[in-house]
Amino acid sequence: MRVTLVTLLVVLTVPVAAQDSLPWQDPGLAGLARIEGFDLRHENSTDPQGKNIDYRAIQPGETLTILDQAGPGRIVRLWCTIDHKEDHHLRKVVLRMYWDGEDEPSINVPLGDFFGLGHAQYYHYVSAVMNAAVGRAMSCFLPMPFDSRARITITNEGEREVRKFYWQIDWQPMVSAPPEDTGRLHACFNRENPTEAAPGTGFDEAYVVLDAKGRGRYMGCVLSVHGLEPEWWGEGDEIIEVDGKATQGTGLEDYFNCAWGFTQPFWADTFGAPFVAPHGEPEKATVYRWHVDDPIFFGESLRIRIEHGSENDRSDDYSSVAYWYQTEPHEPFTLLPVADRLPREFQRELDVELDTESVAIEGAPAIKVDKPRIAPPVFEDEPTTSPEWAALKMVLLAGWLPFALLVGVVWYLRRRKP
Repeated sequence: MRVTLVTLLVVLTVPVAAQDSLPWQDPGLAGLARIEGFDLRHENSTDPQGKNIDYRAIQPGETLTILDQAGPGRIVRLWCTIDHKEDHHLRKVVLRMYWDGEDEPSINVPLGDFFGLGHAQYYHYVSAVMNAAVGRAMSCFLPMPFDSRARITITNEGEREVRKFYWQIDWQPMVSAPPEDTGRLHACFNRENPTEAAPGTGFDEAYVVLDAKGRGRYMGCVLSVHGLEPEWWGEGDEIIEVDGKATQGTGLEDYFNCAWGFTQPFWADTFGAPFVAPHGEPEKATVYRWHVDDPIFFGESLRIRIEHGSENDRSDDYSSVAYWYQTEPHEPFTLLPVADRLPREFQRELDVELDTESVAIEGAPAIKVDKPRIAPPVFEDEPTTSPEWAALKMVLLAGWLPFALLVGVVWYLRRRKP
């Protein structure tokens, strides 16, 4: 990768002025051959009885603590996977993280969305700081420094038991507290379903990705959009307001380092569109951008907003996770109830032309005829349509077509014989 994990440990958490102070500084690529270094600790869900039951079940309404560690220290890797049969469980299971004894979590996000899995969907992608691998594995490599304590919990807010939850956490103990200007990792989830179409309102009615108070650094975001209206939904601009001074972009896909829409899934170190619904299905996409090489620092406040349509003139389903580092305390943020987090059941309207808008029946008032609606295939937690399956169907069709033509020709010639 162009951006190495050891470099990220320095770049993301320690401001330039503090990078000369060890042991919080890592050597980067030049120091990979050094023998001495950090003491790496490993916490996981291994079976305490020494058997192979290396998971925990989580009952509805139950909170499982997967780490409660005294500091100072720094988490460098969080990995987990889940076996859960409830629909949309990636939005019903919640990840929370608390730093240094705080009562309000600094991270309060549905499990799937935190790891970049929007729309309660599983898919595969690899980036510099967040990954979702084949087999429903999820990994985060964002460094998470803490002073006195780190606590991580998983809460089952669904209606069925989480059958199996596995986790691994790698962390480094430190001999001294983090420098005073070292931020703590924060992440919050937001959703507006649907956005309110209010043409001409400018920045005021734009979708809010983040509204933070304090001193810190913006890390990036994951954005998921379900287009509910015809045509392209991404003409809105991003608005980045640092300490009260706002700058406006040129279009949604431009901010995510793309152009002319999101036409197919892809991923890279610091930006990507890992989920794009196949053509002919409801307009859905999940995109991400990490500000690793292009940091956005703020001294007092930061607001990140996105227009929904070129003039806030569209009503679509927007959801997002923002990631940032900041010094404490932070402004508390709440998580939407489960019902408000679930993907919507989309009804597509057919374009059917009728000769009249109403049907007149003799002796009865006119009856309004609405355009019929059908429901497209429902998106399950694991997509059933894939490029590989589509390609296989084309190969099978191409193989059977010549055979079918040959049978037809033989049948026709036999019928013509006297």
